[in-house]
This record gives sequence, C-alpha cells and structure tokens, in this order.
Amino acid sequence: MTTNKVTRLTYGLRAKDPDFANEDIIFVLNESYNSSIHSLPRNKIPCKEKHCHSRIIIQGEQGTQYSGPKWNEKKKLIAAAKWKINGIMSIIIFTKEGDIIDEIGGDTSRFLSPIWSSDGEYVLFSSDMDGIFNIYSYSLQNKKICKLTSEISGAFYPALLETELAYVRYAAHGYQIASIPLTKNIATCNTPIEMNTPGKITNVNTQKNTYPVSNYSAFSFLIPRYWTPIVFTKEKDIQLGIFTSSKDLLYHSYTLSLSYGYHSNKFMYEFHYNYDRFYPTLGISIKKDLNWYADNDYYSTKEVDLFAYFPFRHLTYQTYASMGISRENHYNHLPYSEKNFSFTWFSIVTGFNNAKKYPYSISPTDGRTIQVQFENALNKNEINGSLYKVQINWNEYIPFIFGHHVIAIKTAYGKSWGNSDFRLVYFMGGFDSDADLLPLRGYKKNVFAASEAAMSNLEYHAPLFNFERGKGNIPVFLQKLHISFFMDFAKARSFQNIWFTKKSYGIEASLDMTLAYELNASISAGYAKGIDAGGINQFYLYFSSDF
Repeated sequence: MTTNKVTRLTYGLRAKDPDFANEDIIFVLNESYNSSIHSLPRNKIPCKEKHCHSRIIIQGEQGTQYSGPKWNEKKKLIAAAKWKINGIMSIIIFTKEGDIIDEIGGDTSRFLSPIWSSDGEYVLFSSDMDGIFNIYSYSLQNKKICKLTSEISGAFYPALLETELAYVRYAAHGYQIASIPLTKNIATCNTPIEMNTPGKITNVNTQKNTYPVSNYSAFSFLIPRYWTPIVFTKEKDIQLGIFTSSKDLLYHSYTLSLSYGYHSNKFMYEFHYNYDRFYPTLGISIKKDLNWYADNDYYSTKEVDLFAYFPFRHLTYQTYASMGISRENHYNHLPYSEKNFSFTWFSIVTGFNNAKKYPYSISPTDGRTIQVQFENALNKNEINGSLYKVQINWNEYIPFIFGHHVIAIKTAYGKSWGNSDFRLVYFMGGFDSDADLLPLRGYKKNVFAASEAAMSNLEYHAPLFNFERGKGNIPVFLQKLHISFFMDFAKARSFQNIWFTKKSYGIEASLDMTLAYELNASISAGYAKGIDAGGINQFYLYFSSDF
C-alpha cells in the first residue's frame, strides 16, 4: 500500500479470493466444472507461468465450488465455504495438507464468508439458518453455534476490527457497514444452536438435465427493452421524444434518442455505439441537431464521429487517450455565412481523472478531471485554408463541510488559429452540458462566437432528497434530487480581435435516475440571469445520460 501500485501476481490461473498463510498465499482456482483450493509460495510470485508451482490443498469434485479460504495462524487451519451441485452449502475446516477435520452446515441453509476470531478458537460466518442472513460463531472446542447479530434485513461479510465485529447490512437506502462490540467469549449465548449431520438431505433432485446448445448471438440482447419519454427545451423550441439503450453480454452497447421540435417542426436524433471487443474501444456516433442563434432563426447540423478510446487504469486514478475523425455538416446559414459548409476534424484527446464519486454522491466529490484536446481541420479546400484548435478543461471538486455537499470549479480555455475564414469555432451561450467549452447560462444559445476564449463555472452542489425508489418492473428507478447554485464567467476574443466579458448566475435542480436498471440519466431544470449585454432571464429544461 505504500506505493499505491497494482502488481499482477499470477497469469492464466482464474484465481480468486487470496489470503496469506505464513510463507504461502492460498486461493481458489476456478476450472471448467469445479474449483479447487491451492497454495503458492510467496517467493515464487509474481509468476507468469500458467501453473506457477501452485500446490493443490483441496481438489473439488465435479460441480463443487469453493470460496473465501481464510488462514488460522494459531491453529494452522483453513476455513472455506463450499457449494455442491445439489445446492448443499457448508463451511469446511481443514489443514494445510488437505485433511478435513470439521464441517459446518450441510443442510438446506446457506453458509458464506468464513473468518477466524483473533484467538483462533471460533469461525465467524454469515448464514440464513433462521430465514434471514445473520452473523454466527462456531466453536472448535464444543461444536456449538451462537448467533451474534439480529438484523431483520440481513447481515453479511463479517470482519474483525480489534474489539468490534464489522459487517454489511441492508437498510432502507441500500447496503451499509455496521459494527457491534465483541464480548470476550463470542460463543456465549443463551441458546446455542445444535447442528445436524452435514449432508443430511435426501430429497434433493440431482438428476442431470440436457439443455440445447446454440451459438451466441448478440442481436437478441440488443433489441430495445424500454422506451423512456423525454422532454427538454432548446431556446424557443420544446423537444418531445423518446430514449432507449441496450448492450449485450460481451462487446456491444448503444444509446438512441429521437425527438421532434414542437415549434421548429424538425426531427432530431442522436445515436452512440461502442464496440469493446478489442483494445482500444471503438465507437461511432451519429447526430442531427438544431442550433438557434437569432430570435426566429436556426441552423441545423449533422455530425458523424468515429473514434478509438485507450483507457489506462490505475489504483487511485485513470488516464486515457483517444483519437478520431468527425464530419460536421452545417445547413442553412450562420451569422457570418450565407451558405452551407462542412468541417472534417481529426482529433487527439488525452485526460486524467482521480475524482471520487460514492453511492450517495450527487456529483464527483473529491479530486479533479483534466482533459487536453487538439483538432485539425482536414478539408482545407472546403473551408478556404488551414484551421487548428486546442482546448483544455480542468475541473476541481472540493468537499464542503456538510455531507455530500460539493464546491465545483470548472475552467476551460480554447484557441483556434489558421488562415481559414472559419476561425470562430467556439460558440458560447446557452445551458447545454455539451457546449463547446462550458455552459454560459443566462444568454441565448451560441449567441457569441470567438476564436479564443476562457470560461469558468463556479458551482455549489447540495443534496435535497434520496428517493431510491421504483415502481414495479418499470425500468425507471428514481435516485436523488439535488440543487446547485452557479456563477458563469466568460472572456473571449471576437473576429475583430476585440475582447469581451460575460457573466451570469442562477440555480438548477436535477433529478437523477437509473434507466433499464443500469444507465444513469438526469432531468435538470433551472433559471439563469445574464448580467452583461445580451443577458436574458432564461428558464430551461434538459435531459442527459452517462454513456
């Protein structure tokens, strides 16, 4: 832990659940139809060989699975959970040579997650012997079982903390970590539980069934299983639409949104697809959108992106790089162009992320994200010259004194150069979360254009209510309602080389939810007021997802 580095110790073993045992490491090795418990000398690791000189301690029979072996230093014993193909579960106690000396359970109850007491005299484990999972102790000396917890919603995964017993319990808002004091003699209880003979079950159907085998097909998993209505505003237009997503078990995932403008009478769509079979991850996105820039006028864009994404994951942070090509087609007219035109961009992106987000967090809570992006316009003939741009985004997240309250400082800088007529590539104004640099709320969408700009969002995030609720099998699970107060700043240089400054402030409320049981999404509504020239009183509503 002193280096904060992850080191791979074995290769090709399908090993899990390691524990230290003197000069060895004991672990479970998974095989095709069973698992076994092995030991590996610590002086032989890291080992890149397939078998790594490991020694079999317990060889599982066909259909038998082991988990969580734990070493008892004082008694020189090992305890592990065992599951047999007929559903019988137990905890076995055995020597390092593989001699089984005791077995706990073996009836219709489940026995999981064994650990040893500090004196080595007791095995602590989780079981549902009375119908609800709780933590129990088993005495090696008198073969008695005592119940240590009485959680009505379940207690799992025991762990010792000096004089306390810690465990995971289920509560109204999800799983929690709890602890109770440990008495000197953890086997002391009013009514010790007498155990039946292990394996005393005769009415279990062990008949083997033959099931048809077919080739894997991703198509059946990718058919949309839900359609979620979405409503959001885009300047003077109200967008009504639907949203869906899906992924298969291996490589494919996508999101799709379709919407129609109530005032513009225009159809829009956005499609994102990732293919994760190879390294890097490959992806494509296709999008049609409307952008308003005047009181009663807009221009439409169509965009296609192809990209390759390279993640580099570490223990406490993540770095990444990506490269891609995108084609943007702009139709109708812009404030400075009377004709249609297109961009073909080649981009390189690299980034760093160590921001932490916990189950009850409403945003990244502690840390930072940094991203640097360089783009080069490849279609020089179409845009009458060369065009380059670079963009840097730096977000800092600072935990406030109240739980899950966060101060977010988001900054961005962008600059374009070249001899093209289209150097005003940074558009500012509006509440879109996918703005060129950062949102500039309190101003009309894309009302300002610049060749160089520096922007900042100062935000205070506060939780309001944890729902953690859903309705039946409807694939919409409400999570959290939270609010943020913000101030936006922008300083930019126009085409005439004139610098201008814009400021705004406002408030925004967001409802976080989970769609299709795994996709995080939010609906946000807010009010913003622009302070400088061009500022407006802006009410807005939008939908976003983490894909």
